[in-house]
Amino acid sequence: MLIYNKNKINTSPLKKQPIIYKDEKELIDWLNYDLSTQQSDKTIFSIESFYESNKIIANIGNDKNIIKIDFEFNFQVIKNKFDKIEDYQLNFKNIIFNKKVFFENIHLYNEVFFNNAEFKSEISFSNIFSNKNLYFNNSIFHNELNFIKSEFYGDVYFNETIIKKNINIKKSLIASNMLLNNIKINNNIIFEEIIFKDNNSYLSIKNENSKKNQINNFYFTNVLIDGIIDLQNIEVNEANFKGSVINGGLINPVNFKVHKFANRESALFLKQQAYARNNAIDALEYKAKEIDKHKEDLIKDWQKNKDFKTFGDIVSIGLSSLYSDNGQNWIRAFICTILFPTVFFTLSYTNFKVGLYFYMLLITYAINILFFKDILKYIINSILVYLIVCILLPLLYIGITSFDESYIKELFMFLIPTNFEQIKESIYIYNDNTLFRGFNYFIGKIAFWLRLGADCYCV
Repeated sequence: MLIYNKNKINTSPLKKQPIIYKDEKELIDWLNYDLSTQQSDKTIFSIESFYESNKIIANIGNDKNIIKIDFEFNFQVIKNKFDKIEDYQLNFKNIIFNKKVFFENIHLYNEVFFNNAEFKSEISFSNIFSNKNLYFNNSIFHNELNFIKSEFYGDVYFNETIIKKNINIKKSLIASNMLLNNIKINNNIIFEEIIFKDNNSYLSIKNENSKKNQINNFYFTNVLIDGIIDLQNIEVNEANFKGSVINGGLINPVNFKVHKFANRESALFLKQQAYARNNAIDALEYKAKEIDKHKEDLIKDWQKNKDFKTFGDIVSIGLSSLYSDNGQNWIRAFICTILFPTVFFTLSYTNFKVGLYFYMLLITYAINILFFKDILKYIINSILVYLIVCILLPLLYIGITSFDESYIKELFMFLIPTNFEQIKESIYIYNDNTLFRGFNYFIGKIAFWLRLGADCYCV
């Protein structure tokens, strides 16, 4: 045991803080020295005998120098030196941890600060019971950050922090606040089997800067939400909320952009929360994503069972995606409402061979989408684009330029969806292939109603 007299501090093995800590003994020696300088009223001092009524700050690092810890840091070893001290604060500042950091199997009753800390290896919080605050400010994590099987009754703060790999929070209890403000995560945020204790529990992932925080994957699975989750100004490549349940709490995504969902259940989860907040705009966006995932599920089912109804649902959703991006793009919907009937009307107006060529390309494309994969699908799509641009479009152009003045007039009449008077005109009655021309005519009419039907499927 190291014992210090306040008038003989210079007898300590360490007279100043090392730049590099090579082992735990050096760190403990420094803490004894540092804490002794804070003892102003006691003649005799040691870490073990410090009075419980005193509040001290254990400083590891300082404002002037960057300090390196070059051994595996086990907080349990440090904490054992403070067992007799009731009220203290542990302050890490300008520290580089070159090896693993462990906070495991401990009760944490005192505040811990990491300011301008850099973690070169993994940091793990496992089987922690904490009723005081834990702070990470302006810190960098080069490896995994793990919170496993822990209970947090105090707040956990991450502010202006960079996490270069995953942050994993699993099988834990959040009973207070967990705040991730202005953090940059290059990989994944994973919350798995988390319980929010009550409606006072609060999780915030917020970016207050103008640019969105881009996260690769956001996994929030099997979480019992009895508190508030606030997600603001975040862009996520993929989100997964499978198995999560709202149990009296709420989730509030604001400017929370998801490029894709891992499953239909996740999109449905956010859609329901948007409707619960009367946010119809976000709800429609999530609904469109939900329909996309539903289509993927239907395609998998059809590939196994070849059910005709399933195929019909796939076609209906596919048309909705093509026409209006599942109700999200009304400009595209308007263009398609005019474009597709016009194409089929033109096919009914021109030489039947052009229409036949068009259907051959269309059937080839459908077969390619349904049956081929990867590079073969890409090759066939490339060939189809070449055939359309180099052959079909020139044929249509030649056909249209050869039409008489009545073409435009007849086209506008055709675009009236309930007007079928044109079929009686001689323009559609030819000695050759009248049936094929009539087929194109009616397909053009059906194309309009199919657009409405596809959109209705998404409502």
